[in-house]
Amino acid sequence: MGITDEFTECGCCGRRGLKRTVALMPLDADGNEDGTAEDVAYYGTSCAAAAHGWTQASVRDSARAAQAERSQRDATARRMVSIYAPLELAPARDQARAYFSRNRNVRTPDLNATEEVARLLARARATLSDTTTGPARPSRIEDFRRYLVILNSDGRIYRTVEVPQDEDARQQQAANARRRADQIRGSVVVVAALDEGTHHLSIVAERANGTVASADLTLSVGAAPLLVTHGAEEYLRFLALLTFALDYRTVRHAVLVATTTADPFPRACGWSIRTGWMVPMQTRELQAAVMPCPGSAEPIRQVYAAPALHHPDESAEVTAHE
Repeated sequence: MGITDEFTECGCCGRRGLKRTVALMPLDADGNEDGTAEDVAYYGTSCAAAAHGWTQASVRDSARAAQAERSQRDATARRMVSIYAPLELAPARDQARAYFSRNRNVRTPDLNATEEVARLLARARATLSDTTTGPARPSRIEDFRRYLVILNSDGRIYRTVEVPQDEDARQQQAANARRRADQIRGSVVVVAALDEGTHHLSIVAERANGTVASADLTLSVGAAPLLVTHGAEEYLRFLALLTFALDYRTVRHAVLVATTTADPFPRACGWSIRTGWMVPMQTRELQAAVMPCPGSAEPIRQVYAAPALHHPDESAEVTAHE
């Protein structure tokens, strides 16, 4: 059956204080388990070996193999609960869609997906509630912690975030997620404001503790899909710094400059990031900021007024007043 540390007394010789015992279940003529949890006997390894005529090493190996098989059944049962328990009270159509999407080769006219979901859940819960070699394991969807799964564009898991148990904490997490979404939309607004061509974005931020952080990103805007020439790590660093700058609780001041490749001189515009959004910089201020150092081989950039970027909340307020 397996090895357990829940029972530390040998049911054969009565010895107590054992580190673990071997759970033994009666078998039928075909070698299948024939009994319930009440029929299980818990022996020390020496008594279990004597009862079977085996060596103690053979008993331990056999018990560990049985325990590994039981652990595998538990893992399968937990997977069934994670897949089908959220759909237990869902309409039959949703249950059928979930079941047949995972069992494409079993669709027959007489197969009832709702009954199959109920059967799979009942069998999984029976497996997890078995206390033969330990306490019952979680078997209901309510027993598990909730997680928010974030997928990337190709359907792979990018990140998982635990959903707080407390309702107030959940509301705060949702508010933070909405704020982050607005901040990410900020980067989309910047890209949409740029003309076609290759652009080098550079952000410099002064943190609240006085340290300075910077990040760069080069991208091409055109008729084809947006092309980012940096790797994922550089892209995420740029996006993270922009997010913190827009959040403005940990950043005192930040500047975002966009330099566009052009002949005969590259063109540049910039935004000052304050109070949660990006405000166009004065051209005189930007010209002083991007002026090359004396003796530098860096070309002089032609400065122009940056386009005004509409805050996502402004459109929402306009809609609310219409």
